[in-house]
Amino acid sequence: MLIGLLAACEQVTSVGDLTLSTAELLILPQQVGTPAPSGGSLWVTNALGITKVITHPDPTLTSYLEIDIRAGALASLAGQTLGPDDSVFVAVSPRSGAYGFILTPADLDFTDAFRPSVTLFFARYGDFSVADGSATYSSRDAYAAALDLWEEIGIDRWRTAAESRSSGTDQVSASLETGGDFLVAAPR
Repeated sequence: MLIGLLAACEQVTSVGDLTLSTAELLILPQQVGTPAPSGGSLWVTNALGITKVITHPDPTLTSYLEIDIRAGALASLAGQTLGPDDSVFVAVSPRSGAYGFILTPADLDFTDAFRPSVTLFFARYGDFSVADGSATYSSRDAYAAALDLWEEIGIDRWRTAAESRSSGTDQVSASLETGGDFLVAAPR
């Protein structure tokens, strides 16, 4: 029993694979009154690449999220290998009140060679005041620079998405390995 428990803990906290609970993350909220972006859906095929941009419904259609899915990105769906002529209906749902999204189907896996890239834009509507008074971040800019895209990998367990990177107070980008639940945050 103890050996099984130690093995489970080792998997969760392996070197270079930090996982945190939702309570251990400082999630980037949207400012109060931010026009909520609508979700989007698209057919994705291995034969063609496609880009989808989701915007806030404000007068300038401020970008919220851009997902770029390259040709050959689809690996499998629910464990079934997808071929060069296969396609999948994909939905992208923005998180309410915070920066993040849910990509379904959740059991969609992407190829390592052609992973989709995603960018979330928050320069206009990000509420960086969430970092005020933080013991970890000395300023809002320090918090913004620490932001990453996090993916849920288990019940209330999150890890940074592949190749996640921040450009300061403007945006966060990453590549996607699977469908699922994603959010913009930094360790608390």
